[in-house]
Amino acid sequence: MTTTIDITENVTTVSASGTSTTIDITDDVTTVSAYSLAIPISVPGTLAASNIVTTPYGTLTANDLNTTLQQIADQDYRQDSAPSGSTLAQGDRWYDTDDDVLKVYVQTGGSSYEWQTLQSGTIAATEGGTGLTSIAKGSILAANSANTLTAVDGGGSTDKMLLYTASSDTISWTTDIDGGTY
Repeated sequence: MTTTIDITENVTTVSASGTSTTIDITDDVTTVSAYSLAIPISVPGTLAASNIVTTPYGTLTANDLNTTLQQIADQDYRQDSAPSGSTLAQGDRWYDTDDDVLKVYVQTGGSSYEWQTLQSGTIAATEGGTGLTSIAKGSILAANSANTLTAVDGGGSTDKMLLYTASSDTISWTTDIDGGTY
């Protein structure tokens, strides 16, 4: 469909005689009507999203607004069972309404993908957190056993020093200084 715009106006007249010049400007109103100028429509007053051109970006590959919106919708899910199918891609998000947790679709190795929970609350040391819900002021974090962080509390009532005990491979606070060999 071709859009044609015609703009017409009256000519301004200029006349000169002797030492005076007269300019006569006729003030006309110009009206412009355009259908399908910026957004392609097939019938005036209606709009089809499939006729609006988009530029693919990132994971979005569509070239029209309708398909682009479908692709965006396919990246986020809100339901009680795990989404599946050919539209899933790494980074898609799913709010599991059964468990009230947010999950993300990630590659777990090779061509394997799975939904993994985005952590909240207490995160275990084996998952990159501390495994603790609180830590007393003056405490230090120490791994006194495998895969477990402990908040070694300084107590705060007396001055103390950190003591590493090689036989147990642990760290603790102490007020005693062992005068052994170094």
